[in-house]
Amino acid sequence: MSYTFNILKMKKIFSYILIFILGLSFSACSGDDDNSNSQLIGTWTMQVQWAGTDGTRDHSYTFESNGTGIFKAWNWLDQKYEYQNFKWSATETVLSLNMEPLPDGDGYLSGIRYYTVTPTCLTLYYQDGDFDGNYFKE
Repeated sequence: MSYTFNILKMKKIFSYILIFILGLSFSACSGDDDNSNSQLIGTWTMQVQWAGTDGTRDHSYTFESNGTGIFKAWNWLDQKYEYQNFKWSATETVLSLNMEPLPDGDGYLSGIRYYTVTPTCLTLYYQDGDFDGNYFKE
């Protein structure tokens, strides 16, 4: 009887230990996802020059940690900067942008971009694989 009691007691203890270890492993993984996009946070700028125009202008993306951002682009026709708010999310290689339209209905389109990022350079590609540009951290 004592032998059976000890086996049942040991099974119960091992079950509690297993549940504890599984609980730790799940809670440890949840924080990893939050930091996977931290390199994107900040302002990234690219110099742009349109054919037949003088000088260059900055285009920039500013990514906030709360999943919002601002895209700044020079409007060559109106000769002024335009600012477009967006919401964003990202995995390790895919950046999803949900751009709010400008007051006149124009603006850059929402969509998916593929990206690579280092501490100083964000490289964007359109969904079809075409190169969008290199943006540098301010």
